[in-house]
Amino acid sequence: ELDIKLLNSVAGNRSVDVCTRNLLHLMDLYNQGIPVAKGAETALCRKSKDALEIHKLMGMGGYKPKKPKRKVIKEDAVEASYKVIMNSKEPVYMLNFGPHTNVAKLIIKHPEVKDKIKCIIGEGCCPYGVDGRTHVSFNLSTDPEAFKVLLDSGIPIVMVPSHMGREMVHLTEEDVEMLKDINDTGKLFYEMFSEYWEPGMPDKRIAINDSCICLYIRWPELFEGVKTNIIIDLDEMPGRTFMDFDPNGKCTYLKGCDREGIRKIFFNAVKKMDKYKFF
Repeated sequence: ELDIKLLNSVAGNRSVDVCTRNLLHLMDLYNQGIPVAKGAETALCRKSKDALEIHKLMGMGGYKPKKPKRKVIKEDAVEASYKVIMNSKEPVYMLNFGPHTNVAKLIIKHPEVKDKIKCIIGEGCCPYGVDGRTHVSFNLSTDPEAFKVLLDSGIPIVMVPSHMGREMVHLTEEDVEMLKDINDTGKLFYEMFSEYWEPGMPDKRIAINDSCICLYIRWPELFEGVKTNIIIDLDEMPGRTFMDFDPNGKCTYLKGCDREGIRKIFFNAVKKMDKYKFF
């Protein structure tokens, strides 16, 4: 239900080559013609880390993607994004599911895009000290300098905290079992999630933080947001974020959501994918 103009890969959970391959593979499975551009191989100014222990060798948990038939476009993520944004008649939304390196590089090289980006929505930004939280987001700790570029740009930012997917709208073990019998998309999720159980939790659960980014665009009423300014630590604990709650803040922090409403939409979306057969 979103008008997606471009998909960009970035080094994050796995290397940029692995992430690019997986994007192209998904375009193959669902026969989508959305352009895929290869993005940043490393963070802006520090050595990139990955999350191999969570996302496994091929980057999709227990699911083994095939070699894709589709190819990336000739432009890299920065130039492809610039072209899409500047050619758009309306302001665009940028959705970031990983480190913010691509968008930071875009803003640095082409600052004129700032006036044509309506909002950047990203996953991460654990609010250090709020509700006693001391977790640091992987997406931000991987490239905190990139997120600082976004904060300094003045572009409105909406942040989905990591704990929303882990503690508020996670999938249970029973949910995962249900998925495999819905259709091929459900089975893909089932295989992927079979090695994706969230560590450090009291039960087996699957975090769906990233889904909340898409859901917020389409159904913002499912979420409770609060205005804030965000401060990011680049030195002592890179990626740690502090919230300065301010009704005039440039950022929106999503502090709550409608769990049952989100779960209903999630499962209904999977059920709508019956026409795609690939197992």
